[in-house]
Amino acid sequence: MSDIESTTPAPDEATDIATQIVRAILAAPAHVKPLEVLKLVSEHREAMIPEFQGAIDDALQLSRQGLLQELGDWVLPGYATAFLAEWKVSGTHQRLLDILKMKDADREWLISDALTEDWPQLLAATFEGDLAPTTEVVLNKRLDEFARAMPVHAVGNLVHAGIVSREAGEAWFGMLFDKLERKESYCWAKLALVVADLKMVELLPKVKKAFERGFCDEYVGGPYADIELAAQGGNPWEEQGMVWRDEFQKPEVDATKMICRWPYYSAKRPDFGNHKVGEKKSPTVTPTKVGRNEPCPCGSGKKYKKCCGGAGG
Repeated sequence: MSDIESTTPAPDEATDIATQIVRAILAAPAHVKPLEVLKLVSEHREAMIPEFQGAIDDALQLSRQGLLQELGDWVLPGYATAFLAEWKVSGTHQRLLDILKMKDADREWLISDALTEDWPQLLAATFEGDLAPTTEVVLNKRLDEFARAMPVHAVGNLVHAGIVSREAGEAWFGMLFDKLERKESYCWAKLALVVADLKMVELLPKVKKAFERGFCDEYVGGPYADIELAAQGGNPWEEQGMVWRDEFQKPEVDATKMICRWPYYSAKRPDFGNHKVGEKKSPTVTPTKVGRNEPCPCGSGKKYKKCCGGAGG
């Protein structure tokens, strides 16, 4: 990176330095944490904001045209989501929701496991005060059940942080119990788990009814008795020497740490996520039926129930 100055550019140099940084991002080798590139991005925030917004908008447009996997790239949009969320740039929340509304195959190609690992935190960090766009995604029957569930977890983060009031959160979750389609899905299970995490005992009758009607998969969060006990402050896993769940994520993003956690930059998993721009890859998709005590398919090393099965993802 010696060919790129790391000082803040003068106004007339902004476009040039942004172009150089974009090239450096795309040229960064796999399985090596791109610390110098990430440092440059942080130092040239104002120059990079329009570049990152454009990267997401281009990906969305290519998806609409059915060309994303043929002509697009996932690295620059990945950087964009992380840094725009860290910087809390206006309009980022809607762009993230628009990614969730992509065709399933395109969304999986673009963000893969980041859907369950990063998206609740990204959405919470970029929230701009209006739950209506989030509601639209959660109630969209066309979308994948995991894409619809992550905004539910994000709102849980916001309620836990006090950004959305407990009263408003309880009303929103209650509305979802009333409006979600009447069939089993991960969205129902995530809703029940968030209610338990937030100890919203007032919503337990709705949770119980959802379990009785078979909408909540017990492989994800356990039986209703576990949800009820957790909502009341207990720990259904105490006898196993385990804590109930991880804490909610703060609605803040450290883009450098988030990007450095990508398996793409991990020498331990050299075969994961390593593809060139425009080259199709087979995304890792978490199956909907995984034993609660089995290792999580995302590769985190945690049990499924403590990760993408609801407890930590």
